[in-house]
Amino acid sequence: MVKPLKTIEARIRELLQQDRYRWQELAQLALEVRQHQLYLEKGLPSFTAWVRAIAEAAGRQPSLFWRYLKAATYYLRQVDSDDLNRIGEIEAAPEALDRLEKIERQAPRPVFEAMREKVLAGEATVAECRSVEKQYRPSDPLSNRGRPPLGNEGTYNHFGQWRKRESHSPGLEASLSRERAIAALRSSIETHAIHWTQSLAEKNIPPRNYRTHSNIVLPLAETTHQLEQLTIARWDLKQPKVVFGTAVKSCLADFEASSAWEPYLKICHYFCFAIPKQDQALLHAILDTVPSHVGVLAVDLDATLIHQGQIAFPVNVLRQPRHTEPEQLGQLYEALYEDLLAWNIKSARQAH
Repeated sequence: MVKPLKTIEARIRELLQQDRYRWQELAQLALEVRQHQLYLEKGLPSFTAWVRAIAEAAGRQPSLFWRYLKAATYYLRQVDSDDLNRIGEIEAAPEALDRLEKIERQAPRPVFEAMREKVLAGEATVAECRSVEKQYRPSDPLSNRGRPPLGNEGTYNHFGQWRKRESHSPGLEASLSRERAIAALRSSIETHAIHWTQSLAEKNIPPRNYRTHSNIVLPLAETTHQLEQLTIARWDLKQPKVVFGTAVKSCLADFEASSAWEPYLKICHYFCFAIPKQDQALLHAILDTVPSHVGVLAVDLDATLIHQGQIAFPVNVLRQPRHTEPEQLGQLYEALYEDLLAWNIKSARQAH
């Protein structure tokens, strides 16, 4: 029987007021809210918004909830189960499970299997897990957010650790900062817009006209939002334009730090996250916490570079978004028009 949202929230607040509490119970209660979409009872648009609200009400940071949720979700994946009741069986600390996930992504398979058995049995300390993970941690921790390809465990041929290619990227370092990774993701989304917009809109032909806009300032509900990237496409002069919104997330930390993607749902026909294809942790976090009508675009940062005057990598649709009718589309067009007017005024003043 599904518990009422008020009961769950009251129990969570009660747990957080205790000096010692079982994090497993808190994670299970929160995942029940997600599984049954109980956050809709409070008029919240997503599970992420509910986590932010309950954390604020309890006087805690949302990161605490995400740490427990990530650990519980990872445990269920390891035991190949969807039964939330099994979260109560967890013997390991959330930090130990977090380190185990990093070990799985970075260490040779035999090392991971041995640590997995100890962690799931509750026999591995956090210090031991940290020590093993540190042995296989790459020099740049921001460059190893994704899982290595099957058979290449223990190597760093994945997100950030790009292979050197004599004919493709002679000047590209082997390890990129988060800022450069974000720039590469955005550039790839814009370069390949003609292809992925056709796929999302399920059209037989590419758009007749399209244009990508970046960093659009949009006032919504007395709050100003800055939207990362919007692509507006048109297939037929007799049909209305279609708006595609994309929010770039280079790693799990980026996703957990910001939920500013929700305003996109009010002004876009299709909305997607754009992420590195190799980052399985980020992908699972999005699939676990974001509504199913939000899509996912995967940029293969480990593929051959495409030279078109800028860095661009192949873009594939991992999850198809659902078409929606945006309720505030007019405000988007007004913001774009005002931006254009400001640009013309500035140019006219410079001409004089």
